[in-house]
Amino acid sequence: MPDLTAKKKRPLWYNLSPLNLPLPGLVSILHRVSGAMLFLGLLAFLYLLELSLASESGYAQAGELLRHPIAKVVVPEAIPTVDRLADECIESIFDIMARRRTEKPLEQNFLSVPNIAVVEPWHSLAVRNTPGPLPSRTPLFLAQGTTDDIVRPEVTRAYMQRQCKAGSKVTMMWVPGVGHGLVARDSANNAVAWMMDRFAGKPAPSDCGKVAQASAQ
Repeated sequence: MPDLTAKKKRPLWYNLSPLNLPLPGLVSILHRVSGAMLFLGLLAFLYLLELSLASESGYAQAGELLRHPIAKVVVPEAIPTVDRLADECIESIFDIMARRRTEKPLEQNFLSVPNIAVVEPWHSLAVRNTPGPLPSRTPLFLAQGTTDDIVRPEVTRAYMQRQCKAGSKVTMMWVPGVGHGLVARDSANNAVAWMMDRFAGKPAPSDCGKVAQASAQ
């Protein structure tokens, strides 16, 4: 008859977090992760293949799923230029000049919709990337070129007004005659001086009163 009073040995739990995983072990884990991704990708491929072979409408639906959303808002003849711009980076003033040559065909018209801001997924992307008001205790420095046609002055002015309404202390620097490409360079010294004053414990200045006066006028 078994002794019911005897204590059973419980399995031990080992904390593996302090252990340093060797390189072969890490490679093994990544190998399994990549295998799982390939398996899921194969399922998606088989679904699209079956859909495209089922009927003419299924083929069109599969093509729509594979087509990049940009094709819904850009005219077909502009797609090659958009693709080239997507592969280019801006790391210096020389890159900006090179990009301007690439984007030359887009200067006249390249959108197929009157307002891209109301078309999905661009509307949702714009909403998610629109900054909300910062906490009132956070001071803010804004610099805006008056000839910027990418981030337009009225957009920055509206954001400043929202921050002022939230109780923030906002320093607004307007850079006359400067566009999007050079405003960071021309405002860098002022921005650094503003940050050094904050690190030194000086109270943050605010241009919010100027906004209120301008609105009243």
